[in-house]
Amino acid sequence: NEPGFYQPGKFGIRIESVMISRQCQDRLDYPEAYDAKQVWLDFETITVVPLQRKMIDPELLSPEATRWVDEYQAFCLETLRPLLADDPRALAWLEREAL
Repeated sequence: NEPGFYQPGKFGIRIESVMISRQCQDRLDYPEAYDAKQVWLDFETITVVPLQRKMIDPELLSPEATRWVDEYQAFCLETLRPLLADDPRALAWLEREAL
């Protein structure tokens, strides 16, 4: 997953996330295509670093993209908070960036 912005002939900025494919646990997103005999795959993001919100212009995002950013930030906070519980400085950074 590599969303990015490219200025032709000048520069580009890309956010790279490592993802793995796995067997889908929830097929409710596509009930019309459900077939119990089929194996469905989806993606799991394993890169857990909050996006820097000050680099995002929310006016340019669709409602779906805004929801994805909010959900990803919450995922980062939920995943990393327990790991940083003993490091107040790192935890403060995480909470500032992820909220």
